[in-house]
Amino acid sequence: MADMVGWVVPEKIRLIKVADIDDPSAELNLESGSERGMLIVCYENVVGTDEFTIYSWDDSSSGAESVPFTIDGSAGIWIAVGGKFNNSSVIIPSTEWVYWGLPTVDGSWRRGIVNDDFVEERRESGTWIEKRATEH
Repeated sequence: MADMVGWVVPEKIRLIKVADIDDPSAELNLESGSERGMLIVCYENVVGTDEFTIYSWDDSSSGAESVPFTIDGSAGIWIAVGGKFNNSSVIIPSTEWVYWGLPTVDGSWRRGIVNDDFVEERRESGTWIEKRATEH
């Protein structure tokens, strides 16, 4: 990654060089996103190793910090969504829901079929909130 020289970065994405990609909390604890869903790419540039993790901002999450998967920021939380670490896993439980994230962590998504309708929900403040539903 050579210190990300020459990268063209969209406006809603920020790059932050971190001392330790396995624990970027020293840098991210001081950061806040300007809006939900904003991304930060944390990268560590060590000779022979170029590693990064992409974090998404959630200003409404009250989940507990779990470094490096979720990291407290200033008035919200950073959720790892890709790269070396991510706070997502696809879990297909017997209820037929598919989860992105963990079923008990705010900021996670789940999708499933309920009464022949496709339902998409996001976990907010400990509750699943329907965000989109479409008929098949």
